Amino acid sequence: MTPWRAWKLYRATRRLLGIIKEASVSKSILKSKIFWVNVLSAAAELAGIIPLPAGTTVIVVNILNIALRFVTTGPTHLVRPAE
Repeated sequence: MTPWRAWKLYRATRRLLGIIKEASVSKSILKSKIFWVNVLSAAAELAGIIPLPAGTTVIVVNILNIALRFVTTGPTHLVRPAE
């Protein structure tokens, strides 16, 4: 095995281990603030509770999503990753 091939294998292994580690520390989507803001805003929009025009509502929800993205710290998952 050449040193270059060993280096490429090492980098691929490190990348794979990073993905596995990230999956093991992710949280359920049901604990995600962003998920619940989107669910509640969609429900309020469909129920006609929000007295803003549709375009304005989309902008407000997008701004909330951006603000919450700065607060959140990790990834989420729909299905629990195999350990």
